[in-house]
Amino acid sequence: MRRRDFIKISSMTVGGWTLAQLLPVKGLAANAPECWQPSPLVRLCPDGKIIVYVVKQESGQGVQTSLPMIMAEELEADLKDIVVEAMPYDAAKSGDYSTGGSTSTIRQYQPLRKAGATAREMLIAAAAKEW
Repeated sequence: MRRRDFIKISSMTVGGWTLAQLLPVKGLAANAPECWQPSPLVRLCPDGKIIVYVVKQESGQGVQTSLPMIMAEELEADLKDIVVEAMPYDAAKSGDYSTGGSTSTIRQYQPLRKAGATAREMLIAAAAKEW
């Protein structure tokens, strides 16, 4: 492949990905259940799915397992019900979101634990009020 062709194809690919991110997706979200987000780090959906937003990238340290385990433990949920997603850019406006030095679990332990415990207590309070 010639260099010029590579640059053209690469530019078109990146442009297509950029446009795909900017265009609204219709139809998919219309039937999606409303999820409750008590914290920027966690969303709870009516179907039992728990979405944990992580700000650290997986680089061989197991953060895609250890960080959801913290949330599962606090919510007393099964790990299979947890879905890990990267925190959306607009939600991660400030803070240290660098990944390195094997510190991802250590640095995210308290924020995830507090978010999970807060969500759990809010759910207990709502259930007690309803019951």
